[in-house]
Amino acid sequence: MKRIFKEGTREKGFAKERFEFGIRSFWFAILFFIASFVNLSELAAQQDDKLLQLQEGAIVKATQKVSPSIVQIQAFGGLEAVGEVVVGTAPTTGIVVSPDGYLLSSLFSFVQMPSSITVTLPDGQMKVAKIVARDHARMLILLKVEVEEPLLVPEFVDRNELQVGQTVIALGKTFSPKTANLSVGILSAKERIYGKAIQTDAKISPVNYGGPLIDLYGRVTGVLVPLSPQPAGAVEGVAGAQWYDSGIGFAVPVTDILPHLEKMKKGEDLYPGKIGLNLKGKNLYVDTAEVTSVIPNSPAAKAGFKPKDKIIRAGGITIERQAQFHHVLGKLYGGETLELTYLREGKESQVTVTLAEKLLPYRFPFLGVLAGNEPTDQSESGLQIRYLFPDSPAEKAGLAAEDRIHTIAKEPVNSWDEAIAILATHSVGEKVTIEVATKGERSVKEVTLASLPTTIKTEIPPWSFEATDLPEVEKEIETGFLEAKLGDEKNGAFLYVPKNYHPAVSHGLIVHLLSPADRHESATLTPEKLLEKRRALSKKWRPYCEERNWILLAIEPTDHRGWGPTEGDVIQKIVQRQLGRYTIDPARTLLYGEGASGAMAYMTGFAQRSWCRGIIAIEAELPMSRAVLQNDPIERLAIYYGAHKKTEETASVLAGLAKQFFPITEKEFSRQKRGNEKVTDAEFDEIAQWIDALGRF
Repeated sequence: MKRIFKEGTREKGFAKERFEFGIRSFWFAILFFIASFVNLSELAAQQDDKLLQLQEGAIVKATQKVSPSIVQIQAFGGLEAVGEVVVGTAPTTGIVVSPDGYLLSSLFSFVQMPSSITVTLPDGQMKVAKIVARDHARMLILLKVEVEEPLLVPEFVDRNELQVGQTVIALGKTFSPKTANLSVGILSAKERIYGKAIQTDAKISPVNYGGPLIDLYGRVTGVLVPLSPQPAGAVEGVAGAQWYDSGIGFAVPVTDILPHLEKMKKGEDLYPGKIGLNLKGKNLYVDTAEVTSVIPNSPAAKAGFKPKDKIIRAGGITIERQAQFHHVLGKLYGGETLELTYLREGKESQVTVTLAEKLLPYRFPFLGVLAGNEPTDQSESGLQIRYLFPDSPAEKAGLAAEDRIHTIAKEPVNSWDEAIAILATHSVGEKVTIEVATKGERSVKEVTLASLPTTIKTEIPPWSFEATDLPEVEKEIETGFLEAKLGDEKNGAFLYVPKNYHPAVSHGLIVHLLSPADRHESATLTPEKLLEKRRALSKKWRPYCEERNWILLAIEPTDHRGWGPTEGDVIQKIVQRQLGRYTIDPARTLLYGEGASGAMAYMTGFAQRSWCRGIIAIEAELPMSRAVLQNDPIERLAIYYGAHKKTEETASVLAGLAKQFFPITEKEFSRQKRGNEKVTDAEFDEIAQWIDALGRF
């Protein structure tokens, strides 16, 4: 027993020793793990510091490598603002592209048409520069300075060598001609703005426009420029400038320009390649590239394209959607060739098209008809004539109001859009046949197309319907004054929908851009007072809305001091929402503005030609543009300008548009006392007639 007890005691002692040893080992392991973790953390921190040092070193070396090829440019004189964009006179940046003194920069810094330009070279010398040529497709400018010693040309890298996600550096010499200011980011996309640009999230702004976007090896990937996927509108060179500080910046690859550099050195400008055809539909990412009209005397017309042809390949690229075609075409300049394959009645054909720098001004052909905005569910085919213009080709051919047009040039017609598309393939002075039904009896007439008149000399009667002509509406429609503010946007907006609105009848959409002063007052009003104010603002419009089937959409700027350059996009969004909610006549959608709002209406209208058919600018200063704004056979745009006196600049703008055969109607207002109103009742009645006549063809 004693032995057993002793052995048991000894085993308990061993167990106790093992337990204590285990506890010590456990805590030793914990301490070892903590120590190891601390060491690993320190090691990781050291590695992070080393990587950061390496990256900083690479950025410094890359900047130092390219800096001798970057110059500071200063433009003097010229305009202080172009449109709504203040261009200023601060220094900008340029890149050496030839050792004998040729420099590339952004067109943005020269849109004010400066009277003189100086360049500070990397060695500190200041030289006078001259403008040699402009690239109107990629918004670049070529300058020349006389140099005694060859300038250092940087290494350029092709976009095909670039990788999305790689580090890039945006450089400028705005603040100092010796030291470059920089912003670091990544390359986020390679084929932007229809293939013309690469994209980065590095900070791009007027501070570095014209400077280079480089990689970590100090190679230049592109020239920093403001660009926009939307049309530049009335102001060339500034589109996209409103995006700076938004995380979206663009650079034009220099290797895209180098093959055309010799042409620019000769003083020849570069222009986007024009083909001269319009495609069916408005959704670039859904619709196929089916031709809806061909501009007379254009490259497409000379190549034999016809409506209903479907482009299936361009430049060796398969085309399934319109966006793909625009990406191929967007990279090309006027004078370059493009191979196209298209389908016509199931048969493939191939043709080589030489793109044009400019298209001849297009003149709208005129038949002399104003179509009716009749009920949309009417079952009878054809397009009913609402009004026939006196002495027009249609009247001379014996057509009359309430006749129905069934075909033009043997093509069926059931809507205004179809009539416009057919006429767009014909020229002024050309003869076409019209199949028309008079009281059910059809006949074929031959007419010679005239030129679209710019003035309306007769009174157009309102178009009205009997209640029995309209189908019953299942759901009650809200009319009167309605809120139209869009989500979180700061722009105030309201609708006036006439009480007699019926979804079976197409209504005109009048987009009235209110004055900044209206915004300042509205911000302090109660809902009741705000409604009262809106009633007063829309007083002139309401009778016409009821009588002529219009919807009024009024939009305020966000700032009482004026419209901002980014508010055109907000206007577009608010309008698009209404286009989806109501039955809108595509021929009578327009922008109206007075004073500064008139200038905003002008710029927004040119930027939104997919839906805008008219611009009414009252007592407004219209912005100058270096771009040649051209007519579009499908996206028609007419302009009404009214003022008691116009400036030389505005007169020049209107004259330039008239040379391109835009339908321009000018009204010289009398100097009678008007109080707070810029338009008298008689003048407003003329404007109403002009609005209704927008649908003439």
